[in-house]
Amino acid sequence: MTEDFTFEDILKEMHRLDAESPEGYTTYELSKKLNISQSTIRKKIRRLIDEGILMYNGTKRHTKSDNQIGCSPVYKLKE
Repeated sequence: MTEDFTFEDILKEMHRLDAESPEGYTTYELSKKLNISQSTIRKKIRRLIDEGILMYNGTKRHTKSDNQIGCSPVYKLKE
């Protein structure tokens, strides 16, 4: 996966993706959509939250690789 996305690139993509999924995205979903590692996504999300641009929006249930149901945090742009 590429790691050359800038902070501004992530923010621009979040604006675009926000229209597609108003409830928000997990770090895994963002990683797949943006082709960036989850580690990089987490770092960018922390910065966006600290700057008041992004917010935690609850959790999303999903099936994990071991076929168990799990919950992951969901993030979205602040309104």
